[in-house]
Amino acid sequence: MAIERPQDELRASPIVVVGIVGCVLVFVSIVALNALFLRVEQDEIAAKTAGQAPSDVRLSENEQQVILTEYRWIDQEKGIVRIPVDRAMDLMLAEEAKNGGDR
Repeated sequence: MAIERPQDELRASPIVVVGIVGCVLVFVSIVALNALFLRVEQDEIAAKTAGQAPSDVRLSENEQQVILTEYRWIDQEKGIVRIPVDRAMDLMLAEEAKNGGDR
């Protein structure tokens, strides 16, 4: 004589299998999302730190050097010129020495 189980009784083995599979899927998802985040983060850092090509940076530095070291007309009609920073400092020192440094 076999023992009969009622039909509403829960079987533990399928529940355990589904639980283990669920835990594995959650773990794999977390690892995959973490790897994706790290990759996107590295791409963003690379884009922000190397966003400008070195030739563009050098060109910008060269333009700044020109502004600081060369004479140029700003408004020729009004007689306004741009002079090198070193020359401007020399003129200011000479003017201060001429005025006795009093202000």
